[in-house]
Amino acid sequence: MALTHHTDIDLPTHRTPGGFDHAAVHRASARLYVAHTANDALEVIDCATDCYLHALPNLTGVAGALVSDESNMVFTSNRGEHTVGIFAPEAEAGLVKVAVGIGPNGLAYDPGRNLLVVANVGDPGIPHSATVSVVDVAAHAMIASVPMPGRTRWAVFDSPAGRLFYQHCRASPHCRAQGE
Repeated sequence: MALTHHTDIDLPTHRTPGGFDHAAVHRASARLYVAHTANDALEVIDCATDCYLHALPNLTGVAGALVSDESNMVFTSNRGEHTVGIFAPEAEAGLVKVAVGIGPNGLAYDPGRNLLVVANVGDPGIPHSATVSVVDVAAHAMIASVPMPGRTRWAVFDSPAGRLFYQHCRASPHCRAQGE
């Protein structure tokens, strides 16, 4: 399938060096949530009207956005403050932050168990800081932290199998190529 240009939407300019990272769409509201790392904000775009709506600020180093249409939830990974954000699209002001491991990046959500898995990249200067955090979404609490043998990056939930997976960079050709 070829992509075609539809429109341009102006977003806030970068306040610091950097740019954008992961994005996700909430289908029911037609909202696109874009991690704007340079502004420590999650930008919100209305895809139905092709309009920029607003920013959700104070998400230091926001790297990712994950939407669960099934549970009507949005999650963010906030690398700069070692937290994840949790909110419902119709209640953005109710965003709650939960402390997780160092440098949260990849997110995966199991709606049946209401668990969020967070792949934390860690800090190369801190031995054994690469971890995977498990967050109880209803309790807004990290319930487990699992040390990893190498830097973690991504997480995914396989719904049919009911399993959560993560990737650590030692096993990834991409990460070896990047020197991670």
